[in-house]
Formats: sequence, C-alpha cells, structure tokens
Amino acid sequence: MHRVKKLTALILALLLCLGNVFLYVGEVRAEDFPAEEVTEEALTEEETAETAVSEEEMAEEEAEKTTEETSEEMTEETTEESAGEEAEETVAGTDEVVAASSLTGATMPTGQFVYIYYNGSDRQYRWNINNTGVLKGECVHLDDRNGSNCKMGLGSVYENGVQYYSIMHNTCGFYIDSEGDNDKTGEVLHQYEKKIHQDNQKFRFVPVAGKEDVYYIMSKKGDNSNKSLYIGLENNSVAKHTKIVTTSTPTEWYVSTRDYDETAAMKGGEAKFAQDGPVLTFNPEGYIRDINIQNDHLSVDGSDLHLYYIGTASKFKAEWNEKYQGYYLRQKSMDESDDVMDLVWDVEGMKMESDTQIHMWSRKDNHPSQIWRFIPQEDNVYYVYNAYTGKYLSLRDKKDEDGVKVVQSETPMRWEVNTLDLVQQTTESANWMSRYPDEWSLGQLNIPGTHDTGATRMRGGNVVADQNSTIQCQQLYPDEQLNMGIRAFDVRCDPTDGDGDPDIVHGDSLFQCENRDGSSMSLSDIMNAAKNFLSYHPTECVIVTVKSDVWLGAGDEGNVAKAVASYVQDEEYPLWRENRIPTLGEARGKVILLRRYGLGSYTLPDGVEEWELGFDLSSWDNFAYDSQKNELEIFSMDVDDGDEHTITRNKVYVQDYYEADDEYTKMEWFYGTIDHATNNNITRKVYTENDNTIQQYAYLFNYTTSKDSLGRARSTNKLIMGDSENKIEPLHIIGITMLNYADCKTAEKIWETNVIVPSFMGEQTLSNEEHGISVSGKIQEGAKLVLVPLEDTSTEYLTLKNALQSGTLLRGWRFALVCEDGTEADWEGELSISIKKEAQEKLENLSVYHLNDAGECSKLDVKKEGEHLIFSVSTLGCFGVAQDEDISKVSKPDNNNGNTGTSGNSTQKPSTVKTGDTANVLPYIGLLLLSGAVLILCVVRRRRRA
Repeated sequence: MHRVKKLTALILALLLCLGNVFLYVGEVRAEDFPAEEVTEEALTEEETAETAVSEEEMAEEEAEKTTEETSEEMTEETTEESAGEEAEETVAGTDEVVAASSLTGATMPTGQFVYIYYNGSDRQYRWNINNTGVLKGECVHLDDRNGSNCKMGLGSVYENGVQYYSIMHNTCGFYIDSEGDNDKTGEVLHQYEKKIHQDNQKFRFVPVAGKEDVYYIMSKKGDNSNKSLYIGLENNSVAKHTKIVTTSTPTEWYVSTRDYDETAAMKGGEAKFAQDGPVLTFNPEGYIRDINIQNDHLSVDGSDLHLYYIGTASKFKAEWNEKYQGYYLRQKSMDESDDVMDLVWDVEGMKMESDTQIHMWSRKDNHPSQIWRFIPQEDNVYYVYNAYTGKYLSLRDKKDEDGVKVVQSETPMRWEVNTLDLVQQTTESANWMSRYPDEWSLGQLNIPGTHDTGATRMRGGNVVADQNSTIQCQQLYPDEQLNMGIRAFDVRCDPTDGDGDPDIVHGDSLFQCENRDGSSMSLSDIMNAAKNFLSYHPTECVIVTVKSDVWLGAGDEGNVAKAVASYVQDEEYPLWRENRIPTLGEARGKVILLRRYGLGSYTLPDGVEEWELGFDLSSWDNFAYDSQKNELEIFSMDVDDGDEHTITRNKVYVQDYYEADDEYTKMEWFYGTIDHATNNNITRKVYTENDNTIQQYAYLFNYTTSKDSLGRARSTNKLIMGDSENKIEPLHIIGITMLNYADCKTAEKIWETNVIVPSFMGEQTLSNEEHGISVSGKIQEGAKLVLVPLEDTSTEYLTLKNALQSGTLLRGWRFALVCEDGTEADWEGELSISIKKEAQEKLENLSVYHLNDAGECSKLDVKKEGEHLIFSVSTLGCFGVAQDEDISKVSKPDNNNGNTGTSGNSTQKPSTVKTGDTANVLPYIGLLLLSGAVLILCVVRRRRRA
C-alpha cells in the first residue's frame, strides 16, 4: 500500500511537471505566430467594466492635474495635460459646424512659430501684420509669400475645461485681439495689449472634419454669449491685404509650423538626370497609360493630372532648382513648341494630407510644393516625391484606366520615367538589340517602326495641323523615337526640292514636317538623328525606307535619289553597303536603306551602284493590299554567295492596307499577316530547289496604320497592347511593325517578342527516304535533316575522290540539321548515321568517307548490318560512299573531337522541408496532462474516504 501511494504521488508529480512544461513551451512557441485579433465583442463583461473604470480614473487624474494659467512668453512649452474634450466631428460630407456651446478645441503647437494660411486652392495667402509689424495697433491682413510679418506664436490659455490660445506676432510683445471688446462681427483683428486679460484675446481652434491641420478659429467673446463668432475675411474677399475680422460664417484656416520655402528632409538616394532640361513622360510601372493634363493643351491653373492613354499633354520638361534640390515639371505641348502658359506640377493647396491631388499651377519662386525629387530604383524606374510635403507621387485608384487621379501618398509607387530626348541612355529601350545574337538575320527580328516618321509637328502654309488631323501621325520626334526603342523609319521626301536635302513632308508636299524649334525638317535631320543615336548605341541599327511624296506629278524623284546618293558617297556615314539582308551582327551601328522611289532624271555618279541606294521597292504603291488579309511579296532577288549550289534569296513582304474603314478591319489584316508569316516561316528558312540549297531571308513590313486620326491610332494601339488574339507573342513572326503615335510601351510590346529559344534535346531519328539515309541521336526538337547531293564536278566531291588511294567514289551528300528558321540545330554527343546500299552495290566492299568543314578528309569505322552502313560522328559536313578495291591510306578520324553539339545542363531539384504548426497544440497537451493529474488525485481521495 505504501508503494502504491509513493507510485501515485510520483505519477502526479510527473503529470504536473509535464503539463506545466507543455503550457510554457506552447506560450513560447505561440510568440512565433501572429496573434489573432480580439474584437470588442470577445471581451468579457468584467474586462469591459475594468476598462471603463480605468478610463474614468485616468480622466479624473488628468482633470486634477489641469491648471488654469495664461502663457505670457512665446517660448513657454505647453504642458501635456488633457486639453479638454475631443473636437466633435462635423457631419460627413457637409460643412456643418458644431455649435459654439459645445466649446470644443484642438491642441495646437506652442513654443514654436506657426503660419496661418487661408485654406484656398493654393494656400497662397496667410496672416501678416501690417507695416513694420512691431507697433501697437497694427492690423492683421492677408499677404502672399512676400509678406515678412507672418510668424505667429500660440500660447495656451486653459479656462473652465476649454482650451483657448493667445496669438502673438513673432516676439513683438503684443497679443492679437479683435477691436472692441465685444461679440460683434466685423471687428478687425490687430495687435494691442502686452498682457492677456480680456476674452477677445483668446481663440479656439476647431478641427475641420476630414482635413488635416485645417481649423475654424473662434473667439471666446462669442462663446461667452453662446454665439458662433468666427475669424474670417472682411467682405469674404480672398485677396492680398484683405483684413482679418470677426464673422458669423466659418472660414477654413490651415495652420502649419512650416514656411512656404521650407522643404522636407532628403530621403536619401536622390539623383539628377544626365542632361539639363530633359523632356519626360511618366507611367506607373507596368501600366500602358501615362500621366496627362486634364483638358490637355487648354490647361489652366488647377487642371488636374490623371492617367490617359496616348494623351496629347503627357510631356513635361524637368527644370532643376538648385535651392530646393529638385525639379520643376513644366508642361510641354505634344510638339514641344514654346508654351504660352508657364504651368508646373503642384500639390493642391500645399496640403500635407495624403490623397491630395496633384494639379498644374503657375510657376512661382520660393514655392517648394512645386519641386519634385527622384530616387532611382533601376533603369528609368523611380520613386518621385514632393520637396515640400515629403509625400510620394501615387494614384488615387491603382487602376490602369483613363481618368485615374494623380495624388500624393505616404507610400512610394514605382514610376517608369522616360527621358525622351536623352540620347546617352542606358535603358533597355535604347539598347534592346544588344540582347540578341549576331548570327540572327535582321529580317528575323520583330522590329517596332513608325509610319510617317517625321509627322510630329506639321504646317501647311500658315496652318498648323491639328493634333486630331489625319496629317499628324506621331507624338515623338525621330531622335525620341530611337531612344524609346523604334528601329525603322518611314520617311517621305519632297521631290520638288532640288537642293540636295529635300524636306520631309506628309500628305504629299502640301504639309511640311517641322523640328521642335519650328524649322523645316529635312532628310539630313533624319539621317543625322540616326547617325548620332548609333554613335552612342553601337549595338543597334536603323532601317530607313525613303519615299518620294509626289503631289499631282510635281517634282522629280531624281532629286530624292541625288540626296540619298550623297550619303552613299560619304564613306564615313555608317551605311550597310551590301546587296543583301544582313545579319544583326553585320547591321549593328549602321543605317540600312530601302528605296520607294525611282531614279527619275538622275544619273548616278561614278562609283555609286543603284543597289547601294537600297532594295528597289519603288513598286510598293502598285499593289492591291486589300486583296488578301495577309502580306504580299513585292520584291525578290537572288544573290550568288560564291557557293555554286547555294543561293541566297532576299525578299520583301508588305501588308499596308491603309484604306481600312476602322481599327478592327485593319487589325484583321495585321493579325492575318502574323498568322500567315508564322505558318510559312517567311523571314528565314532553308529549302531545296532544283538541287540547290535556297537560304531565304526577308523583311516583312506589317503596318498597323490606315487613314486615321489620333482617335483611330489610340484604339489600334490599345488593341495591340491588349492583344486579345494572343498573336503578339514569342515565336510569332510579327515583322517590322509600323505604328502611328508610337511610344516606349508599344515599341517594347513588339521587340520583347524576340526570344532566344532554348534547345530542347530529345532522342529522335530524322530520315530521308529518297536517299535511304537516317540520322539518330539526341537532337534539338523541331530540327530537320537537309541533304544536298554532291555533283561529280563539285569541290567537295573531288576532295573526297582524291582521298581514295584506290576504289571508286559512288555518291556523296552535304548533311545539315537545321531548325525551322534556317539556323543550325543543336545536338548532344555523337550522331549515328545509317546509309542504305543501292541494289547494284556489294555491302562488304563499301566504305564511308567524311569531309568536315575544315577541309579535313577521313575514312570512318563502319558497321554493316543488313543493307545498311552504320557509323558515328560528332560533326557533320560531306559524306561519300566508296567501292573499295584496295585499302586506302586515309587516316581514321578521332570521333571525339570537333563536337558542335550543345551540352545539356543538369538541374538540381531543391529540397523541401515540411513544417507543422504545433504552437496551438502544446498548451492543450499540457492542460490534458494537468487534468489527468487532478482526476487521479480525486480518485485517490475518494478511496481514502471510502
């Protein structure tokens, strides 16, 4: 029995210890997990009662600590006692003011100077003391930022549970009061007494609901008689020198410890742009819409900033302010001409609150709410914040929709800031061609281009083309287009201009394209823009099609030919100077010319060949582009590259259905071209024709434009960006996409479809039944086996034949594994090749010889099975089958050398660790153990009683 008691006691102790341990561990582990919210309903009645008692005790203690004293010195610090009851809020969405009898008042800053601003649209007026500001009796009136007597100090006056304040200008020693110690309206505020002993010296600040740091100011004289006696403006006049008086109607006052020219502290990492006065556009990262001015070119003071797609007021010039270390962002028109109104970004009313709108306002000096700072995050992505408020540039609704307001916020937002006219850029848009391999054909790339490249600023006589006309086609100048990723120009020249530098026109020669400074744009402006850009971005190239825009047969196309020939003669001008489509590596740093004009009466000078002016596309406009919903072939030319059995074929395809009735019809042709070109792989492919290998390269011009206005372009480009048809995708041939109103985002949509497809290797066998040949191995998916029989007079055939000491070379082929785009396919390791013998041949006497691309010839080890010769190689080239009579003296190859296949990359699967949430389980285990201990204890006691 004694042992049982001991054992029972031991078990009880053990259970108690374990229970407490699990409870403790559970509490510690629970700290690693977020605590659940406890609602007020979850509180017990006892907890609620305790809370109420605590609040009452605290309120009584605070009331006992409060003392009624008047501050006579402006530097006196306020005490931390309660300032009375909290101000009661006005009815939401109305200007209803709480009755004066409630006697509410806010706690205001003391011991430092404040500024009292009229809470108007721009807070440009504030309290100021008249004249010198140091004499008794001088009145209080409104003044602008130039007023020098605007610093006010507040002193705490706490009477009968209500918080009032005295007001004194600077440290002049005179307190402000209302003339006449009464509760009448119209009494002017002035500075008068050096002691506080009258109620007209005491003012109450009542917060305006929903507006940070905005108050109604009320006089104690009105409170004494249960009247609402406000401090407002004489005759409600918002103007400089308007007197401050007592009124019966409320006036909103913004009270701040900061002066107009005080700025927020630097956040760190701020940067300047690389050039002075860059022209910028702003769009939230990943959005297609830019910041635009509401009412665009008709903007006035107070015009809001909002998002809009291809708006006409999206350009802003950044102008540095040394004093505030930030930028004014000044409005620029779409054609960047001199603006009549000097409007800049500003925070509405200089308000400090988040969600305050950003609008346009006349530029003012010493006004830091108009200054913006930039913190780089990565290439052309920034945080932007206001130098006065310290708040970040943001959106009211984070939606990529027209009309979303631009506001300031405590939380930073990432903005893509495009510096349109900065040629020395390191952004992806300015260097996107650098991402792609040299060996790609230039025609193989999907390239963004512009239709009527020069048509940004247009003039016909004394008439400037309206932004909604069908004449104006672009929002960016040629140099800006290049910076934003455009790599193909469509240039229209005036053939009536015979001075060697024809003007750029649109709509025939009636409308003249102009530069941003208003001067006439000429061919040299286009060519110099391209040359200058390429000097800073040598990985890029620019395709330039030149057309003669003839009006009623006027002019001579020879004038255009003469101008272009001058660039051919200039050996220092970076032109592509061969009669074929180059690879990207060959084209880098060069201008590639294509001509849409005839030579007219012009005779080419000695040393200049016609083909040097570019492929002859002068028949471009003779095709019926409405005849089919895809591209038409308008040019083809074969070039002998020195290999008698290989032909390089250059083609140009065009889709230019410019008479489409609407954007949806136009997009049928645009998308139809993508489908047809992709399915037929027109821009680069290899095929056989009459025992020749044809290497086809092509340019595809795919126009998205038609006879349209800005509205049509806006709809078309939006369809491209949305791409509901899923056509503008990697591996699709989109071509050189010619756009109206192109911008950085649309250009990027096009060029990002160029992808380097990884090689996916798989075991497969490729066969050619005609020749009885198959190739097996780990070969890139989608590859094809191309065989070109060797003629007995070819260099390769003769080389193989000469390698034989004796015997007869029966037949031979050039082998190639190619992808659909004509590029060489990859493989891994060795390839196994099987060649079937012909009927008259004896298998035992057959041998195989290999001629690699380095010109080395060798005899291969061959396995003979059935009717097949089987051998392994690591390189391709030419192979020949010989009938041996004697052993040849050809050396055996080293099959382990010269592998051009691609090695596979192994990937390691990351390990995963399972985690369980035991934090909530442990306390329950502890409670269970404790309950077991209590149960055992109860059983033991019952047995004792029994």
